Amino acid sequence: MPSAHLRSRCRPEDGSFEPITAATRRNTVASMSLYGVNKVSHLLQADPEFRDLMATDPVTALAALPLSEEERGAILRADVAALYRMGAHTFLLSRIPRFLPDLISRDDYIERMRSVLRPEERAAVEAESRG
Repeated sequence: MPSAHLRSRCRPEDGSFEPITAATRRNTVASMSLYGVNKVSHLLQADPEFRDLMATDPVTALAALPLSEEERGAILRADVAALYRMGAHTFLLSRIPRFLPDLISRDDYIERMRSVLRPEERAAVEAESRG
C-alpha cells in the first residue's frame, strides 16, 4: 500500500500524475492480494515443500501469503471460477488441479471454468490444464 505521505502517482500509460485517493489505495491492495493468488499457483509448480504442505495442511501453507479472506477461502474450496472472476490468470490457476488433484480434479476444474469463460476461452483453458 502506498505510504500515507504519498499524494500522487504516475500513470504508466501517459506519464501524467493522478491523486492518490481511498479508491486508488483499495485498487492497489486488491492488486497486491491478487499477486498472492498467482503466487500460490506458481509455488505449487515450483516449490515441492509448499506443494506438500498444501496437500497436508493448506491453512498453514497459505498463512504467510498476502491473500484476502475471500481469496484464501476460494483457494481452500478450489473455487477456481471465483478466483478467475477476481482476476487470477487461467494458466496459473491450471496448476491447482495439476499439482493438487485431491483438491480438484482436472475435469472439475474445466467444468468450473466453463461457467465463467466465453466459448473462445474454453479451448485454451482445456489445453493449459493438460500442460
